[in-house]
Amino acid sequence: MVSVDIDLSAVNDWDSFHAEFARVLGFPEFYGHNMNAWEDVMSDLSKPDVVGMTRLKVPRGEELILVLKGAVDFRKRQPEMFAALFDSTANVNRMKVNMERPTRLLLLPL
Repeated sequence: MVSVDIDLSAVNDWDSFHAEFARVLGFPEFYGHNMNAWEDVMSDLSKPDVVGMTRLKVPRGEELILVLKGAVDFRKRQPEMFAALFDSTANVNRMKVNMERPTRLLLLPL
């Protein structure tokens, strides 16, 4: 199991949302800064032959826990982004249902 801290305290708009995830997870420079691109990058964690989509290495079949620091306040300030993060995480995990030993995303809101 691998975990990373995502600091949501300074996330006030979509640009800062994508900048924080890109910074922490090491998204490539061509990252599209939208939720479709977020789902693409995060779903590639289960594809061992895809290289360079994140700086993060998660062993095949292990979970990635995104520890969402400041999530309670973030949900109040940015309910649309909060919902989009949960929806996109569910979309990524749904894509992996039939994969052998996928890397699932787990959210831990704090």
